[in-house]
Amino acid sequence: MRYFKYKRWAKTYRKAKKAEIMQLPKAQRRRIYINDAWQLLGVSVFFLVAGMCCAVGFNLLLLIPTPQNFLLTLLYYFALFVAILLVLILGFLAGITLSGPIFSKTEYLPIKIGQSSMHQGCDHLRRYYGLQEPFIVTKCFACSDENFKNHDVCMFVYGDELRITADIHRGFAHGDRDLGCYAFRANEISLAKQEREGHLALELKADKVTFLLGYRAKGFIERNFLASRSLRHEKTLR
Repeated sequence: MRYFKYKRWAKTYRKAKKAEIMQLPKAQRRRIYINDAWQLLGVSVFFLVAGMCCAVGFNLLLLIPTPQNFLLTLLYYFALFVAILLVLILGFLAGITLSGPIFSKTEYLPIKIGQSSMHQGCDHLRRYYGLQEPFIVTKCFACSDENFKNHDVCMFVYGDELRITADIHRGFAHGDRDLGCYAFRANEISLAKQEREGHLALELKADKVTFLLGYRAKGFIERNFLASRSLRHEKTLR
């Protein structure tokens, strides 16, 4: 058993947002692009001004000679600490003051990302985790990994592994919810029938990891994962 996760967690949302914007009318897209440009300019001006003010202030502080007397040295370092704080505060205020007029030109433009856009935003995750036919999307009622609890999960076979990850087939419903991927070999898992609120569920165990899934996952695993491995083993013995 192993667990791995795509490291660039924000990429899914960025791609989904871009796909959603491309579906908007041209006038609305232009409004969003202009607003984003003003925001980028405002952030750039803030950091440029704040950085320059801090750089000038710190260089001026370095020109102050260090006293030789012990008590004066203690007082010097205390005053230097206070001065550094003041330089940082003044740099921040200067950045806010000069970038403020630019930020005043921006507006809050919420973008509601639809399911089709989230589907497009998950393209890189489908490639990274190796999603391929056959696969199944089912409910994960409970899991030793709390991140998977009450999530729709995508289960598929890749090489000699059964993999379970978030619903990367349809796309996430609320932004970036990549949960990573668990990969199991046939000899690592055990399946058991469980009852949950009057309905059957499948308990999948591997080492210290346990998934409680929709019961139809049992047939999928047996047909597409365990049966093919058993057949391969029989051919090897022959």
